Amino acid sequence: MKLTSVFAPSRTVLAGLLGAAALAAAVPAQAEILVTMSRPGNFAGITAGGQLMPLTPAGANQTPAFFVPAGSRFLVSYTAECANDAATTSSWVSLDIRAVNVATGAITVLPPTNVAGSQDAFCTSNGTAGYDGWTTTTVIATGVQLPAGNYRLQVYARTVNGGFGWLSDSSLTVWR
Repeated sequence: MKLTSVFAPSRTVLAGLLGAAALAAAVPAQAEILVTMSRPGNFAGITAGGQLMPLTPAGANQTPAFFVPAGSRFLVSYTAECANDAATTSSWVSLDIRAVNVATGAITVLPPTNVAGSQDAFCTSNGTAGYDGWTTTTVIATGVQLPAGNYRLQVYARTVNGGFGWLSDSSLTVWR
């Protein structure tokens, strides 16, 4: 006489469970979009003093607040048409993507836009006076190791080594 347990699953049940696990593992991860903003139109006059960039047609210069859980990460994509009016090829527009903690006001510049000083170029001058040499450029910043809390994002732009910057037709998306 063969003894079997009523609790032992059959081979068919085991095969079904393994198949379901394999299908679940094959499903791609889905990103959750937290914020999306866009601004058609031109914004000229960026100088070495720098300023916050408008992110909407109404001129909002920061995103709505979103929550960042402890140990969580998020990505920020900022795209804009860019030009620098300078008669030298050593002038550029530099950007910082900044996370502002709503509760404390602490500002964290997100990598890779947190290079020491303003050594990161979003776009450069082509060496002729006037707004020309247009590019559409994107930077993807990473929000990592921030304390848990609510944050707003800002884009701070300035020119380096002279000239005047121009950003237009921009979009910003935050996801995790």
